[in-house]
Amino acid sequence: MFGFYRIAAVTPRVVVADVAANLREHLAAYRQAVENGASIVVFPELSLTGATCGDLFRQDVLLNAAWKAAQDFAAATENVPALFGLPVAHGNAVFDAVAVAANGKLVKLVVGCSNEEIFCNHTDMAFSDVSGIAFDNHGTFDGGLRFSVEVSREREWGDSTIDALENCADVILNPSAEPFVPGRDYAAEVAALSERFGGVYVTVAAGTGESTTDAVYGGNSRIGDRGKCVAQAEPFERGTNILYYDLDAGAVRFRRRSDIRFFDSCLGISTPDAIAPLPESPDLRYAYNPAAPFLPDDAESRARFCSDVLNIQTAGLAKRVEHTGAKAMVLGISGGLDSTLALVAAVRCRELLGMPREAVRAYTLPGFGTTNQTHSNAEDLCRALDVELKEIDITAACRQHFSDLGHDGRADAAFENAQARERTQILMDVANMCGGILIGTGDLSEIALGWCTYNGDQMAMYSVNGSVPKTLIPVLLEYEASCRKNSAFTEVVRNIIGTPISPELLPLGEGGALAQKTEDLVGPYELHDFFLYHLLGSGAEPKKIAYLAEAAFAGRYSREVIEKWLRVFGKRFITQEFKRSAMPDGAAAGIFSLSPRGGFMMPSDASAALWRDI
Repeated sequence: MFGFYRIAAVTPRVVVADVAANLREHLAAYRQAVENGASIVVFPELSLTGATCGDLFRQDVLLNAAWKAAQDFAAATENVPALFGLPVAHGNAVFDAVAVAANGKLVKLVVGCSNEEIFCNHTDMAFSDVSGIAFDNHGTFDGGLRFSVEVSREREWGDSTIDALENCADVILNPSAEPFVPGRDYAAEVAALSERFGGVYVTVAAGTGESTTDAVYGGNSRIGDRGKCVAQAEPFERGTNILYYDLDAGAVRFRRRSDIRFFDSCLGISTPDAIAPLPESPDLRYAYNPAAPFLPDDAESRARFCSDVLNIQTAGLAKRVEHTGAKAMVLGISGGLDSTLALVAAVRCRELLGMPREAVRAYTLPGFGTTNQTHSNAEDLCRALDVELKEIDITAACRQHFSDLGHDGRADAAFENAQARERTQILMDVANMCGGILIGTGDLSEIALGWCTYNGDQMAMYSVNGSVPKTLIPVLLEYEASCRKNSAFTEVVRNIIGTPISPELLPLGEGGALAQKTEDLVGPYELHDFFLYHLLGSGAEPKKIAYLAEAAFAGRYSREVIEKWLRVFGKRFITQEFKRSAMPDGAAAGIFSLSPRGGFMMPSDASAALWRDI
C-alpha cells in the first residue's frame, strides 16, 4: 500500500555437497518466510551446495544435482521471488551464479563479472535449459520494488553496483560466503555501503554448516539503510536463521531525489528485467521505524551526536560574534527548554572565545502568565552557569500598550502576541545598548508549526536552536550536564525538563496555576517531530505518515488521535511558511533545517489541502 517490502535474508543449515538435504532446508525456509509476509527471500552464495566444496565444484555429479535442485526449487516458488546460489557450468567455465526464481520458474541466472568465475577450463557441459534462461552479469529486476543482485564474495564496489545505480535499484542483495573475521565491524561496513549506495544494502551470509577445514562461516547477515545497520543476525547460529527487514522503497527514492550525488546516476542505461509485482509487507513488524527518529539509537551514538550538535551551535555563534565584533550575547531566559539550550550555547561560546563573564547577558521578562516554577528555573539556571540574570517585568508596559491601542485586555491573539513582541523589543534594545547581539531561542519544532509570534520570538539577530527539534533538547541538556559535572546545573536541568511546555502568555489560574500548555493546544511534540521527520526525510504522504505513526506509537496514541494532530501539523506546516521566510540566520546543527536560504524552500501562499488529506 505504501511501498514497504519485507526482505527475508535466510542463512540455511547447510550440509556440504548434500544437495538434496540443502534443497529440503531451502524449501522449508522459503515457506516459512512467505508465511511470515516476505516480499522476497534471499539465500547465501552457493547455498544449494555449500560454498566450501572446493574441487568438487568441477564434478558433473555435483553440478547436475545442483541444477536439478534449482529447477525443483523454482517450481515450488510463488509470487514471492527466491534468490539462491549454485555453481553453473557454461562454456568452459563454472560460474558462481545466483538464480532468481518466482511463480514456478527460473527467471534468470546472474553471475559475476568475467573475472569472477570460480573455476575455469572445465569440461564443456551444456544444460539444455540454460539456452532458455537469461545468463549474464546484469542483475537488476523490477517488480514494483527494484532489486539488484551483487555476486561477489568480497563485495567490491564494482560493475554490479554501478548497474544497480544506473537502473535506480532500491536495494542491493548480496548473497555472500565470507569466512568470519574477528574484530571486523560488519555493522559499520553495511551501514557505509547503504550510505554510499543511497539505498538499502543486504548481505546474506553463509553459516556454520560450511566446512571448517580452514575457516568458520558465521552466518552474520546484516542490512544497512539510511547509513545505519538496521538489522543484524546473531552470528554462529547452528540452525536455519531468517533475518527480516521491512524496506521503505518510497523513502529510498525520495532520499535519492533529495541528494545531488544521485541526480545523474539513475540514467537507466540498461533495462531492468521485469518480474511479477512483489507482494508488499503486511505490516511494519520489521521496519526501522523509531518513535523518536531524531535521536540516535544507542548511547554511544547519542553521545557523539549530542557533542556534534552542541559544537556546531557553539562554533556558529562564535563565528557570528567574532564577525560582528559583538561585545555581548543577550538572551531572554524563560526557565523552559529552548532558552536553556540557547544559554548553554552562549556560555560555551563565552568559554571558547575567552570572553569575560559579562559577555553573556540574561534577562527574565515576567508577564501575565509567568509561573513561580519557571521563574525559579531561570534564576537557578543562571546561577549554576555563572551568568548574571536581570529582571524586567513587562506587565506595566503591556498594559500601557493595550491602553494606547484601545484594547480591553481580553485574552486574544493581540494580548498574547503583544507580550512576545514586547520581550523581543526590550532584548533588541538591550543588545543595541551594550554593543551585543540578541540570541534567538526558538527551535525547529516551533518554527515548523509556526508556533511563534511574527516579529516577536520568531525574530533575533542570530538563532542557535532553529534546526534542533523539541524532542532532542532534553537529551542535549542531559548530555551537557554529564559533561559539566556541575551538581547545581544537573539539578536545574532536571527541573526544567520536568516543567510543562508553555509560552506563558495567558493569565494564571487560581493559586498561580498554569493556564496554557502548548501540547494541549497544538498536540504532543513527539508526534509533531515524528511527522516532521518523515515529511522532510522521506517525503511521505499524510496517509503513510499516519500509518507509520500508528505502528511506532502503538498502545500510546490511537489512530484517531494521530490523525487529529497530523491534520493540525499539515495545516500549520504549510500555512506558516511566511514566518520561516523571515527567520534569522542560524547554523544547521540538526538533521534538517527549515531555513529558506537552502534548508527548505516553499511559497508562503501554498495550499495545505493535500497535506490534510489523511
